[in-house]
Amino acid sequence: MTQPNDECYTGTGPDELWLQLHGDCTPDELTEPVDYTSGDVTWCWHRIHDSDVRYVRADLAQANALSPTYAELLAQRDELAKALECVLRDHLVVHGVGDVEMQPSLFQARAALSRIKGA
Repeated sequence: MTQPNDECYTGTGPDELWLQLHGDCTPDELTEPVDYTSGDVTWCWHRIHDSDVRYVRADLAQANALSPTYAELLAQRDELAKALECVLRDHLVVHGVGDVEMQPSLFQARAALSRIKGA
């Protein structure tokens, strides 16, 4: 296999490629179904036409689909912080500040909550 002189080459194939299904035409002209067995379908390392279709390597697409977004991680962090606040508040209401056995764990929980809120 010839290696392209392009930084996108990974040794396992490109991370993505672009299929040219209809050549150089506008979306208004895309009325006929694509014959995928004909020589009219070509591909390139980069996008050429507005009608090109992007294909991503399956292993990368699957990894991206399983990874939570940054916004999802922030929402989970906030949800955990609220839950921890409730546990600490409820423990204080039920046991007061004199629960000696739980003091190390409570201190760690409060420190973790401070780090989360400061992030």
